[in-house]
Amino acid sequence: MDSIEEKFPRTVAAAIEILIDKLTATPREKVKFANMSKSALVAYNKTIENYIVTEFRLPGNEPLMKSCALLANLSRIDIHQASYILLHAMQIKLLETAFLKLMR
Repeated sequence: MDSIEEKFPRTVAAAIEILIDKLTATPREKVKFANMSKSALVAYNKTIENYIVTEFRLPGNEPLMKSCALLANLSRIDIHQASYILLHAMQIKLLETAFLKLMR
């Protein structure tokens, strides 16, 4: 049987690659997500949080939880914070891509 570390992403970078593939299928969706305001991102997190928690098994995926906490410069976080941290990291990654810079 695979361990949790083998089945689920262990780092923020690995998790956001999965999220980008699953949540933003088209270039237009990528641009829309990248340009979300903070309040829109918080609202979006509320609608997608259960999916992220389940998809990445956040209550039991300690390597990913630690990676999220490290990125946020916090010693401990809960699953709600981890979900938002992943979405925010995804937004930053999309903003940094050359593709989106050309689309603006």
